[in-house]
Amino acid sequence: MRKKLRGAPRERLRYVGLHELGHVLGLCHESDAISSLTGRNAPSPGYEINWIPDVDKADHEKLWG
Repeated sequence: MRKKLRGAPRERLRYVGLHELGHVLGLCHESDAISSLTGRNAPSPGYEINWIPDVDKADHEKLWG
């Protein structure tokens, strides 16, 4: 993974960090929603997530109450 991210734009690195944090919190790749941090499809270049998407909030609530 490190080689794939070498030289990646800042927003891509931020997305990957948030994606992996979602896994730490118990979220998995169930959602295909582009707005999900742990969705199967990474956002297109230039797309920046700067909030916690509603789908991830709902999944977190189901897991942790």
